[in-house]
Amino acid sequence: MKSSCKQNHTSERPPLLCGEGLGVRLFTAFALVALLSASSCKRDCDDRSNPDCENYDPCYGKTQPSAKFIMEESNPQLANNGIWYADSVFKGYMLRFRSEFTDKQYTHTWYVGAETFTSATTPDRNFGQEARPQYITISHVLEYTPDLQCFSDDNGKDSVAQTFRLIASYNEELQTYGTFRGALDGATDTFEVKIISVDKNNQPAGFNTHEQDWYINFHNRGDTLTSNGDFHSPLRLNGYYYNRQGFFIDQLEGTIVVDAKGRFEMHYRNEGAKLELLGDRLWHTFKGRKID
Repeated sequence: MKSSCKQNHTSERPPLLCGEGLGVRLFTAFALVALLSASSCKRDCDDRSNPDCENYDPCYGKTQPSAKFIMEESNPQLANNGIWYADSVFKGYMLRFRSEFTDKQYTHTWYVGAETFTSATTPDRNFGQEARPQYITISHVLEYTPDLQCFSDDNGKDSVAQTFRLIASYNEELQTYGTFRGALDGATDTFEVKIISVDKNNQPAGFNTHEQDWYINFHNRGDTLTSNGDFHSPLRLNGYYYNRQGFFIDQLEGTIVVDAKGRFEMHYRNEGAKLELLGDRLWHTFKGRKID
């Protein structure tokens, strides 16, 4: 028997086409399921950073802009490679001061000695001729449009003064100089390495009498290497050393890092074709503790 879609209608509403009633019912069911699902997700969501969650907080994770800044030291060779070292104890030959708020909405005013700057990062400055030891203070003012929805008492301005120290002695004030006891990776036997700043008479130097660096028993060699290569050996070992981080150069490449608890790690290898220092081109790691 053939089925028929013909229906009797008692109202003025146009008759439903074949299957139209079923389609309407299916659409309504799907819409209801979607609504219930969305409602369930909103109830189950617990993320204050998500606008779809009931506990959404538009101020969650936001902080007021701060005038605090980063003080960094480098030298022309390292700076050309984008390497700057952040601290508050410096040699002082090439320093800059940098805000982390770099968007155009922020206005900066720096007071560096008698100079004033208005960029997010100051030009580098040389404090090499200043008296030592000395504490020097840098001031920074940051202005911006405040987010009053989240910080109703923010006046759109913050200022800070931060101080750094110019050292008077490499040996006594830079943590990358001194005596280091540790072991090479994969070894259990420990040994000591000394890095010392000396004057022209090969005596421990002050800042202004620094002539070169000595490396005593580096890599457990049992000898003394110098940055000028003129002490019992033509080999040279040199580097750029800051308070808690240094960079080996010339016949080596690598770094030395000393943390606030005196733990250190030297990571290095021969640079280029010369193998006299280490005898191979492998990376070596010497780590342990600084003992003086």
